[in-house]
Amino acid sequence: MLQNIKIGNFYYQSSYMTMFYVGCIFFIILLCWKKHREVYGIPLWKAAIMSVISIALGYATTSLMFGLENGMQNFSGYSWYGAVFFMPISYMILFWFVKYIMKLNTLEYVHNLAAPLAMMNGFMKVGCTLYGCCFGYPMAHGLYIYNAMLNRRMFPIQPIEAALNFAVCGFILWYERKPGKIKYVYPLYMIIYSVGRFACEFGRQGNPIWWFLTGGMIYALMAIVIGIIWILIVKNIEKKEAYKFAHKPSAASDWRHKA
Repeated sequence: MLQNIKIGNFYYQSSYMTMFYVGCIFFIILLCWKKHREVYGIPLWKAAIMSVISIALGYATTSLMFGLENGMQNFSGYSWYGAVFFMPISYMILFWFVKYIMKLNTLEYVHNLAAPLAMMNGFMKVGCTLYGCCFGYPMAHGLYIYNAMLNRRMFPIQPIEAALNFAVCGFILWYERKPGKIKYVYPLYMIIYSVGRFACEFGRQGNPIWWFLTGGMIYALMAIVIGIIWILIVKNIEKKEAYKFAHKPSAASDWRHKA
């Protein structure tokens, strides 16, 4: 474990916050990456501006969720599901700015955030690993890492979650390039990340809120349900549009009808 990182006389910060900064840098890089931008048709200068706005929103939404979890008394931490749930809502609030000032499709921009969010969360979990937070179960034998903060061996849930998020990021980058799949990207991110997160919760040392379900499990189930409903709504809209197109009179038949 490396709880603090020092670089010469000009940088001294916790490893957790250091990985937060690193994650922000890679978040911007991915949003500005040409192959990712081309999928959504976003020019580089717009991607750069929107990436900074997205980081600010991510910071605000994760802090808000942490505050909600702590009775609105403490906003000094981060709860990742704040970004998962509230980023789409934030961009709906910013709909006018995104559509009429930045000239972007607001909903498509939300989908554009899925892979960078997964990558950002991966770096945050690396920070957790180095700093020693988000504790795993105590382990006497088998697979473990040493937590200097608690002076004990524990199940390496943080690096496992980091690997999960990086894998989700890679999958989304592949999936979003498939024709006609952009409209499903963000809800799919919610589902696959949350399935993995639900499984990872069994390796955390958390307190059940109801039955055996921890807060993370409840958030994961909520995200899975929201993601499924989102996809079903989009599919239903697509079916209705396809039906209207199939039953729309052609120009020739319309001409004969009027004649």
